[in-house]
Amino acid sequence: DPGQGSGNYRAAYDLISYSAPNFENDASLVEVLNPSNYEYYSKFNPTCSNPRVIIRNTGSEPLTSCTIRCWITYGNNIDFEWNGNLGFMEEEVVEIPVSDDSWWVDLEGNLTFTASLINVNGVSGNDDYHQNSVKKSKFDAPETVDGPFFVWFTTNNRASENSYRLIDASGEVLFERTNLQNTTQYKDTFDLAPGCYSLIVDDSDDDGLSFWYSAQVEGETAGSFRVRKVGGSYIEIFPGDFGSYHRFNFSIGFSLGQEELSNNAALSVFPNPVNQELTIEIEGQIAGGAYCEITDLSGRILFSQEMSMTSSSFAEYFADVSSYNKGTYLVKVSTDKGIYTKKFIKN
Repeated sequence: DPGQGSGNYRAAYDLISYSAPNFENDASLVEVLNPSNYEYYSKFNPTCSNPRVIIRNTGSEPLTSCTIRCWITYGNNIDFEWNGNLGFMEEEVVEIPVSDDSWWVDLEGNLTFTASLINVNGVSGNDDYHQNSVKKSKFDAPETVDGPFFVWFTTNNRASENSYRLIDASGEVLFERTNLQNTTQYKDTFDLAPGCYSLIVDDSDDDGLSFWYSAQVEGETAGSFRVRKVGGSYIEIFPGDFGSYHRFNFSIGFSLGQEELSNNAALSVFPNPVNQELTIEIEGQIAGGAYCEITDLSGRILFSQEMSMTSSSFAEYFADVSSYNKGTYLVKVSTDKGIYTKKFIKN
């Protein structure tokens, strides 16, 4: 008892055991890794890359073959023939190739992926216990990119830790940057054929491009990774403290579901926290123009300026905040449709 000061502590243990298998031919579909909106798998979702599932043998006979049938909502089936050799309770991650991108399109807008295991060990139809052979997952559609875009990669002073690559849905590397130089800007432009793609940034020291601890203890500066339309707005701004890697999945030339057009506008400010230059962007229904202000939390106006319109739905401004004191500030952008605000922190 810890309260007696004896130094002896009691520990609790759980023993998990299995009885003999109840069925001879029984394959279980354990989990859908992607597509899925389960937060545990958010590192590689949302995506339209090849679906991946985990199968397990829960029968007494070795699992040597099965058909994995999968579909999106009420769409067409894909039948993938799996072959292997799994003993009782052994598992395997299986990737299911998608040869036609139109298979992903869900005109119903439900965005539900379903996988089912049939024809186990050469026996046609369902296995001995089909209740564990079906798995569904709700998922979110990845970003749809229309037209050419470019990657804007600013390295920190530990660039040897980083690399980035562009891959297609099958995992083939289409472009890669390694051997990066410290505190250097790289801009790479891409104009891709219709399909599903991923941009992946890696960090070998597991602290991303900008992490407060690395800055304070190791003197590591802040880098950034952005994806932007050519002549347009930012598509994705990668977080700075992503750990070992960050992945951005997107589609070109098609959308997975019905897209809703918003009557509102979206305001973005970055980097946040900021040291010198703050980028202010607004995208949406702003045909009448946009006017931005920066205030402190007491409401005192420190800056005001008409924003530069690059199209009828996009405006931006680059504000020099290097002289501001450390603290929290407010950006307010006014348009004909409304007023939008965002806070930012000056380091």
